[in-house]
Amino acid sequence: MEQVNRPSAPHAEPDAKVEHATIVDEIIDIEEYAKAGRRPPHARAYVIRVDKDRITVNVPTMTGREILEKAGKVPPENYVLRQVLRGGGLEKVELDQVVDFRRPGIEKFKTMLKTAQDGLS
Repeated sequence: MEQVNRPSAPHAEPDAKVEHATIVDEIIDIEEYAKAGRRPPHARAYVIRVDKDRITVNVPTMTGREILEKAGKVPPENYVLRQVLRGGGLEKVELDQVVDFRRPGIEKFKTMLKTAQDGLS
Protein backbone atom coordinates (compact mmCIF):
# COMPACT_ATOMS: atom_id res chain seq x y z
CA MET A 1 0.00 0.00 0.00
CA GLU A 2 1.36 3.42 -0.95
CA GLN A 3 1.97 5.80 1.91
CA VAL A 4 0.30 9.18 1.54
CA ASN A 5 1.78 12.27 3.17
CA ARG A 6 -0.66 14.94 4.24
CA PRO A 7 0.19 18.66 4.14
CA SER A 8 1.15 20.17 7.46
CA ALA A 9 -1.56 21.73 9.58
CA PRO A 10 -1.43 25.54 9.89
CA HIS A 11 -0.20 25.23 13.48
CA ALA A 12 2.59 22.77 12.58
CA GLU A 13 6.21 23.60 13.24
CA PRO A 14 8.04 25.36 10.39
CA ASP A 15 10.50 22.47 9.98
CA ALA A 16 7.74 19.97 9.16
CA LYS A 17 9.05 17.20 6.93
CA VAL A 18 6.64 17.73 4.03
CA GLU A 19 5.82 21.17 2.73
CA HIS A 20 3.45 20.10 -0.05
CA ALA A 21 1.51 16.92 -0.75
CA THR A 22 1.56 17.65 -4.49
CA ILE A 23 3.72 15.14 -6.31
CA VAL A 24 5.81 16.60 -9.13
CA ASP A 25 5.89 14.34 -12.16
CA GLU A 26 9.64 14.09 -12.43
CA ILE A 27 12.73 12.45 -11.03
CA ILE A 28 14.49 14.66 -8.48
CA ASP A 29 18.27 14.54 -8.02
CA ILE A 30 18.65 15.34 -4.31
CA GLU A 31 22.33 16.30 -4.76
CA GLU A 32 21.43 19.06 -7.24
CA TYR A 33 18.75 20.43 -4.90
CA ALA A 34 21.14 20.40 -1.92
CA LYS A 35 23.88 22.21 -3.82
CA ALA A 36 21.34 24.85 -4.87
CA GLY A 37 20.13 25.21 -1.26
CA ARG A 38 16.60 24.12 -2.19
CA ARG A 39 14.25 21.64 -0.48
CA PRO A 40 13.48 18.67 -2.76
CA PRO A 41 9.74 18.39 -3.48
CA HIS A 42 7.62 15.26 -3.16
CA ALA A 43 8.37 13.55 -6.47
CA ARG A 44 7.67 10.42 -8.47
CA ALA A 45 11.27 9.28 -7.88
CA TYR A 46 14.58 10.46 -6.41
CA VAL A 47 18.16 10.02 -7.54
CA ILE A 48 20.49 9.45 -4.62
CA ARG A 49 24.24 9.04 -4.81
CA VAL A 50 25.85 6.34 -2.72
CA ASP A 51 29.64 6.57 -3.05
CA LYS A 52 30.08 6.96 -6.83
CA ASP A 53 26.84 5.21 -7.83
CA ARG A 54 23.67 7.11 -8.74
CA ILE A 55 20.57 5.13 -7.72
CA THR A 56 16.95 5.95 -8.59
CA VAL A 57 14.42 5.14 -5.87
CA ASN A 58 10.63 5.43 -6.03
CA VAL A 59 10.04 6.38 -2.39
CA PRO A 60 10.74 9.59 -0.45
CA THR A 61 12.12 7.78 2.62
CA MET A 62 14.29 4.72 3.23
CA THR A 63 16.11 3.26 6.20
CA GLY A 64 19.89 3.12 6.35
CA ARG A 65 19.61 -0.65 5.86
CA GLU A 66 17.51 -0.21 2.69
CA ILE A 67 19.95 2.34 1.25
CA LEU A 68 22.90 0.01 1.86
CA GLU A 69 21.06 -2.96 0.34
CA LYS A 70 20.01 -0.92 -2.71
CA ALA A 71 23.67 0.06 -3.16
CA GLY A 72 24.75 -3.59 -2.99
CA LYS A 73 26.47 -3.18 0.39
CA VAL A 74 25.46 -6.50 1.93
CA PRO A 75 25.19 -7.58 4.57
CA PRO A 76 24.41 -4.02 5.68
CA GLU A 77 25.59 -4.81 9.22
CA ASN A 78 29.15 -4.83 7.83
CA TYR A 79 28.98 -1.20 6.67
CA VAL A 80 28.82 2.29 8.14
CA LEU A 81 26.55 4.73 6.24
CA ARG A 82 26.98 8.49 6.44
CA GLN A 83 25.01 11.24 4.74
CA VAL A 84 27.03 14.13 3.37
CA LEU A 85 25.33 17.46 3.97
CA ARG A 86 25.59 20.73 2.08
CA GLY A 87 28.69 22.52 3.28
CA GLY A 88 30.57 19.27 3.96
CA GLY A 89 28.98 18.08 7.19
CA LEU A 90 28.64 14.34 7.84
CA GLU A 91 25.95 12.51 9.79
CA LYS A 92 26.05 8.82 10.61
CA VAL A 93 22.90 6.94 9.55
CA GLU A 94 21.93 3.97 11.69
CA LEU A 95 20.55 0.84 9.99
CA ASP A 96 16.99 1.40 11.25
CA GLN A 97 17.09 5.20 10.97
CA VAL A 98 14.70 6.64 8.38
CA VAL A 99 16.21 9.10 5.90
CA ASP A 100 13.82 11.55 4.24
CA PHE A 101 15.15 12.51 0.80
CA ARG A 102 13.04 15.69 0.96
CA ARG A 103 15.10 16.98 3.89
CA PRO A 104 17.02 20.06 2.73
CA GLY A 105 20.79 19.73 2.49
CA ILE A 106 21.35 15.99 1.94
CA GLU A 107 23.84 15.79 -0.94
CA LYS A 108 24.91 12.17 -1.01
CA PHE A 109 25.81 9.09 1.01
CA LYS A 110 29.17 7.52 1.77
CA THR A 111 29.78 3.97 2.91
CA MET A 112 32.69 2.38 4.69
CA LEU A 113 33.34 -1.25 5.48
CA LYS A 114 33.38 -1.74 9.26
CA THR A 115 36.49 -3.02 10.95
CA ALA A 116 36.84 -4.94 14.22
CA GLN A 117 37.44 -1.57 15.88
CA ASP A 118 34.02 -0.37 14.61
CA GLY A 119 32.24 -3.34 16.16
CA LEU A 120 32.42 -5.89 13.35
CA SER A 121 32.87 -9.29 14.93
